[in-house]
Amino acid sequence: MEAERTRIIAGCRTGTSLDGLDVVLAEVRGTGLAISARTVAGAHRELGELGGVLRRLASGGPAPPIEYLRAARRLGELHAEAVGGLCRGANVPRPDLVAAHGQTIWHASREVLSWQLFDPWPLVTKLRSPVVYDLRQADLNVGGRGAPITPLADWVLYGP
Repeated sequence: MEAERTRIIAGCRTGTSLDGLDVVLAEVRGTGLAISARTVAGAHRELGELGGVLRRLASGGPAPPIEYLRAARRLGELHAEAVGGLCRGANVPRPDLVAAHGQTIWHASREVLSWQLFDPWPLVTKLRSPVVYDLRQADLNVGGRGAPITPLADWVLYGP
């Protein structure tokens, strides 16, 4: 009999309210639709002045490209700090995977376009974990509406 596959996955999101970064470590067991998940640890981090910068960039007003690059990098660094701290607190060496939404700067689902501002490289280099990101655009590209996680999460948390 094959052993049940178990992994620790970190999930991160800021959301449209820009009230902070929420991070969770989840233990996920099984594969496919036969998976289960339990929360290992969770945390909330304030965005500080980065929240105002992201809000301004998402407003559509003019800004030099370097501002977008700096905000994306700072958001990536904040994610790395938050996930790293959560792992240390939960005695987890590193997550097997990190899913990071990034901050939606612009979403035009009818045009199959979405822009999630995020630099994943601070997470990759500091945690040495694979990172999946730009999830809205990926979902739009395969015919979705830009909310790819909700259906599977509902199945795992509330399904049969």
